Amino acid sequence: MAWKKTVLVDWDSGAIGDSDTSKIIKLPQAVISAIHMRLSGTGGAGTPAVDDLIATMKIKTDKGYVVDLRSADAKKIARALFGTQPQVVNATGAYTAVNQSLLFGRINRDKALMLDLRNSNVRQLELTFGTLIAATAWATTTVVLTITIEEWIGALPSQYKGFIGAKEVENKLTGTGKAVFDLFQGGKLAGIFIDIGTITTIRQVTIGDKKQTVIFGQDNFRDLLAQHNIEFNPDTAETLDALWALWDDTDNFDTLLPVLSMSDPCVTIERGATTSTSRLVQLDLNS
Repeated sequence: MAWKKTVLVDWDSGAIGDSDTSKIIKLPQAVISAIHMRLSGTGGAGTPAVDDLIATMKIKTDKGYVVDLRSADAKKIARALFGTQPQVVNATGAYTAVNQSLLFGRINRDKALMLDLRNSNVRQLELTFGTLIAATAWATTTVVLTITIEEWIGALPSQYKGFIGAKEVENKLTGTGKAVFDLFQGGKLAGIFIDIGTITTIRQVTIGDKKQTVIFGQDNFRDLLAQHNIEFNPDTAETLDALWALWDDTDNFDTLLPVLSMSDPCVTIERGATTSTSRLVQLDLNS
């Protein structure tokens, strides 16, 4: 039993057409801890800004879509789990790249949480792209894609419990007052990622039911930032993104909230009087 890093050979530096808007990559029958993606090429004539040119990413299995989120959100979640953000390289007329990672556990190479695709007939990674050929992207005929996986070889470890999936719940358009996000039901709630457009009057974030007769968690958004800020370090100003993880350092996951088996599970964000967008990504433990 051991870890192995594998480049998916069929797509190692596989050419991407200038007008391509999407790509489907077949995943192997493997136990996967993480998927690393690199979209690269020669920087355009202007100053490249390639951060979101992998626009969205989805993982589809026999269970349907277990990952479905924006690349911008995936990058911030990966930063929180890795401790460093996926690299972006910008260079006009030279090598330019955007890297992204999907993790299926609490950390990279988490033996308790991995995506087991050995018995799944449907195994695909679906990517969509922004405008690839532009002054703020890449030069024509230079864009390539590389996919690498971290996989576990051998029988599943004794502590194995499933994997963490991530799906965007909803993107609330500009508005004020209470924003209610209905959660997907099925697995156990492992955490939530919150993106706020304007922080000025954002107040409490509540995990519970719609009537708030049962509350599993509640905190002020500014306090969530102090504890779970994606960019949190002594030299960084307050940002607009927080990952509220509900797991602890044990492998039994009995502490995860039974939110998704209750009636009308939701997350409520009090946006106050200032106009603001707000977006929520749900992290689930799937066994």
